[in-house]
Amino acid sequence: MPNTRQTSLIIATAAAMLTASWALANKDTSEIPNPAVSADASEVETPAKADKKAVPYAISYTASKAVKAGTAQHCSLAITPTKDHYIKKSGPPFSMKVTGSSGVEMDKAKYSAKDFVDPEAHTKTVQTAFKAKGDDQTLEASLRFFVCNAQSCTPYKETQTCSVSAK
Repeated sequence: MPNTRQTSLIIATAAAMLTASWALANKDTSEIPNPAVSADASEVETPAKADKKAVPYAISYTASKAVKAGTAQHCSLAITPTKDHYIKKSGPPFSMKVTGSSGVEMDKAKYSAKDFVDPEAHTKTVQTAFKAKGDDQTLEASLRFFVCNAQSCTPYKETQTCSVSAK
């Protein structure tokens, strides 16, 4: 069953199609409505808006400092939920798999909520330890996690890359 927003979109699209069909049949293209400037444009979800849906979190995966070749280093992955949201720690929990490029030796490949630096902090941070042999290297983290609010939890999948230049 469509929700109110979907129903508005369906109605607006149908009206635009009917108007456009009539205008084309009468060879009068000045009557074809432009959804971007129609009175209900704020209700119409364009493909561009649909592709850029806001997520209730910010995420980053970065090296903490300059990387020395052959020494133990780490990249820090941080997920910061928006106000009134949180990262679910149990149930279907947080999980992350990390792979490194050919010049990276990983200390660990799989991470869970048990690996949060501070499980009680609003921003959930995981440190991924590695040693880089040299040159430009990457670590790729594939994540699965739930962001929740008072009403529900929503699953998310992300892939993040930490780029390092080992000297």
